[in-house]
Amino acid sequence: EIETLEPCSCIYFTNYSIIIGTNKFYEIEMKQYVLEEFLDKNDVSLSSAMFTASSYSFPIAIMQVSSATQKEEYLLCFHAFRDPYLFVTYFNSLDVIELQGHGAL
Repeated sequence: EIETLEPCSCIYFTNYSIIIGTNKFYEIEMKQYVLEEFLDKNDVSLSSAMFTASSYSFPIAIMQVSSATQKEEYLLCFHAFRDPYLFVTYFNSLDVIELQGHGAL
């Protein structure tokens, strides 16, 4: 049993673990059942995602965006973002995408 501040909003199964989104993203390693925060606080490239996670914005989805032959890379989605910008954190970089109005599709 895991105590969290928010209910589980998303689950992603990898080959060796389960990544869950509650008030934070957590990873559960399935051989030893070890629970860890998924985002590494010491990785400066994840600072925007860490800020989002700490500013009352909870996870709503996680998706793998890399192919099977590449290093694992995930898109972490939170319920709040800074309108009109979408921040996409990659393994080694950050994209800031300006979202257009609803008619711009």
